[in-house]
Amino acid sequence: MKFPTPIYQLVIEGLPADFAPLRIKFSGVEAPTPGDPPFKGLQYFDEADANLFFGRELLTAKLVERLRETKFLSVIIGASGSGKSSLVRAGLVPALKSGQELIDGVKPPTGSSNWHVHILTPTAHPLEALAVELTRNSESLTATATLMDDLMQDPRSLALHFARQNSKQHTLLVLDQFEELFTLCRDEFEREAFIDNLLTAISTSGRKSNDEKITLIITLRADFYAHLAQYPDLRDAVASQQEYIGPMTTEELRRAIEEPAKRAHWDFEPGLVDLILRDVGYEPGALPLLSHALLETWKRRAGHTLTLKGYADAGGVRGAIAHTAESVYQDLSPEERVIARDIFLRLTELGEETEDTRRRVSFEELLSNTENADEVREVLNILADARLVTLGENTAEVAHEALIREWPTLREWLNQDREGLQLHRRLTETAHEWELLERDDGVLYRGAQLAQAREWAATHPKALNAGEQAFLDASNAFEQKKIAEREAQQRRELEAAQKLAETERARAEEQTHSANRLRIRNRVITTVGSIAVILALLAGMFGLQSNQNAAQAESNFRHAEAQRLASEANRLLLGGGNPELIALLSLRSMKTEYTTQGDSALVAASMLDYPERVILGLGDAYCLAISPDGKYLVIGTGSGDNSARLYDVKTGKEIRQFVGHTGAVQNVVYSLDGQYIATAGACVSP
Repeated sequence: MKFPTPIYQLVIEGLPADFAPLRIKFSGVEAPTPGDPPFKGLQYFDEADANLFFGRELLTAKLVERLRETKFLSVIIGASGSGKSSLVRAGLVPALKSGQELIDGVKPPTGSSNWHVHILTPTAHPLEALAVELTRNSESLTATATLMDDLMQDPRSLALHFARQNSKQHTLLVLDQFEELFTLCRDEFEREAFIDNLLTAISTSGRKSNDEKITLIITLRADFYAHLAQYPDLRDAVASQQEYIGPMTTEELRRAIEEPAKRAHWDFEPGLVDLILRDVGYEPGALPLLSHALLETWKRRAGHTLTLKGYADAGGVRGAIAHTAESVYQDLSPEERVIARDIFLRLTELGEETEDTRRRVSFEELLSNTENADEVREVLNILADARLVTLGENTAEVAHEALIREWPTLREWLNQDREGLQLHRRLTETAHEWELLERDDGVLYRGAQLAQAREWAATHPKALNAGEQAFLDASNAFEQKKIAEREAQQRRELEAAQKLAETERARAEEQTHSANRLRIRNRVITTVGSIAVILALLAGMFGLQSNQNAAQAESNFRHAEAQRLASEANRLLLGGGNPELIALLSLRSMKTEYTTQGDSALVAASMLDYPERVILGLGDAYCLAISPDGKYLVIGTGSGDNSARLYDVKTGKEIRQFVGHTGAVQNVVYSLDGQYIATAGACVSP
């Protein structure tokens, strides 16, 4: 049932003893009067809100005066929630554009009303954000991509871009939330290229004319000031041109509270503003909490008036943001709460030795799969309507970092599994990089990194979006492929090793057989030689007396030659020489004449290992000789062949045949220099 407004309540305070007329008090409870809110809540004041921006007039004038002295660079540093963005967007920029005199008689720089203004935040891809902003009015579809490529390749590109503009055009470039360069941008090369272009642009500005071409304004959170130390030129430039924002004074806060309401004809219940000022105190980061509390109090207004009850119901300065977030979250269905939790976790950048910050993400990242896309968008709209989340063209972000600091439920989520969230965030970034590089296998996870991601995903089955799941699946598939390739390679190597072992075993067996055959043949040759020597000795003994001297000389020669050959064989044996040469010298010694030295050398040679050297097709071998350098072997044969054959000792291959003998070749000898070979049949003593 609806009642007309206003509704009146009858309050009986009491009856007097003399039955005087009843004293009745009516207190009206009015419904809120329709209208637009004069407060921004967690959102910053923008240029369109300049008429509602109060309390920073003196600081705005100070910044304008600074730009009169140095038009190149001004860096505004302050704590999170100190109002840096609002100061630049709703205070400084409108003041420059107006060209009108400010408080204390400060005047903007001459011609500032005609400055061309660009305002942007670095985002995760600062060069892309810069190129998009500078070419937003270009009719060329490739202008943005071309400028972005130029900025990446040459630090002079930004200065050259401005130089191509109208020579009288002055540019004001505002880089708001500069800390995003460190919290969101992961590409160090792109970060350095962005910084180098900025510094080159301001260092060359105004060199060719009396008018400076570029004014650069940067806003930076104070807790990220130390990050500038990694870039000496940027650090030095910032150190000489910075303005630190402290907390607002009580009078400034009073103006920031009362003046926007007065402009829109809203009233405050007596005592409310003083209570709010007491709750705010002097904390520099309390401005978004104050603005949100004022907005929530305005929503609970009675008619045109913001009331103490409305302020208390909103939760006050400290509790308003947490109260709003918790109320919105509890009003969601269980399924929507799961989505909301995932959204807030993804919209938070986990700090490393710094506070957690907000993170701007694309809608694609927030969609865990295509089936719940509509549900995610619905929850995003609910959060945006409550001004907890700000939606862009294709992006979403937390309305202000005060929400991350002040909402206990979100803090609990972040601290429950901080290490897991950091792992998930790295997975998100790597998956995005993988897509940008056209799914390059070199980006995929491997080893321990993949094992950690796989284990985390198994315990958080609904946490991954489609892109992250595709990246993890590709990493798993790549690992399985590499495992299969390694196993196949190991099998091939094992099979090859087995074949090699079999080959070596067969070769060893053949070498053993060959060595046995060679030893048998050598013994036969030795025996034949020995018999021949004995027969020759016997023939000499029964010869004519006239031949005794010659026989004795021949015997002495053979004995000396046999000892020489045995001595050479022993020398090679002691020096680790060629086994085949040692064996042949020993045989030659024994063939020439039996000596103890030759016998000892032959026994030792029989114990050596010999490579396979089988010479076939000789028929009867009567004699042999080794070249002085040990490289060649000549063998005399019979059995109808009646030839001498020359062999390569190393390979066992036949090199040449000496033919034309009328009988078996029974003697072969090398010249001392190894250049000539003499062959002969049986030698008959004269």
